[in-house]
Amino acid sequence: MKQLFFLAITAFYLMSSCQQKKASMATDNLKGTQVEVTKASTEDPYDVYHALLDNLAIGKAENVSIAVEKYKALYKGQPVTSADTGYVLFENFYQKVNDELNKVHEYDTAEYFISLVNDSEEPISKQLQEYRDLVQANGFLVDYQDGSTYLKQNRDFIARHFYPFVSSTMQKYLAQVEKENEDGFSTDGGIFITETEFVNRILWWENFVKQNPAFVMIWQSKEKQKEYLTYFLEGMDNTPVMDMADSTKVNSYFADGYKLLDKVGPTSEANRLVKPYFQALQKGGKATAYRLLEEYREKELIHTLYEEGCPY
Repeated sequence: MKQLFFLAITAFYLMSSCQQKKASMATDNLKGTQVEVTKASTEDPYDVYHALLDNLAIGKAENVSIAVEKYKALYKGQPVTSADTGYVLFENFYQKVNDELNKVHEYDTAEYFISLVNDSEEPISKQLQEYRDLVQANGFLVDYQDGSTYLKQNRDFIARHFYPFVSSTMQKYLAQVEKENEDGFSTDGGIFITETEFVNRILWWENFVKQNPAFVMIWQSKEKQKEYLTYFLEGMDNTPVMDMADSTKVNSYFADGYKLLDKVGPTSEANRLVKPYFQALQKGGKATAYRLLEEYREKELIHTLYEEGCPY
């Protein structure tokens, strides 16, 4: 899995215009927004917010902050169920901005931005400082992975601005996403979290989905659950299920993880799927294990990671 959860402006805009786009720009833009919100105060906040976000360009980092202020103006005093629904709109917009900014960011070299993420004492250019300040003020961080830098979402930014409005269930969901985002999951095609943490995440999402079937972001929650289970069963290129040195043996990382899941979550849905798969692999029954994966894919319990359908 790639955590990362991975994710501004055009390169020209970022490097030549960010000095001119100060906080006053966001304030000026919001003046018109406040009037628009006031006029539409009797309308459904969801419809108003949807329309407002549709009119914000996804190629500008500062539009995230504008979207935040629009949300606060619309959902202040609204029921948490309404605020949760509005947050989903923001989350979709936030992700689109993240994706768009990274399309631009990736055109530059990792070396150009690396000074923003390393511990070097060398001075950072004014241009880069302004870039960093701009993205950080609008909910993003510059990070480094697999040989290059990228922009990632700052989930603490979400907590600061949205927790006062949303439900306790949404807060719980967002807190878990933030934790996993901060801790990471994989890099360079390999899983780096411990077996214990892997099992904890699988069970956390399974339990969350069971306990909150009507949650407004239940689809996203189920995708998290499915994604972790998929990698737990199929591994990754540099953390394969079968041992690299002896393809007849299960990688100790997964063997330990499967045993731990059976111990701490024996009645879990995840264990119901993992246990027979692990037993088949232990007995050398790769064909049986493969058929189980095919069955799980057909039932859409896991994703298909490999074009040929087999991780071995």
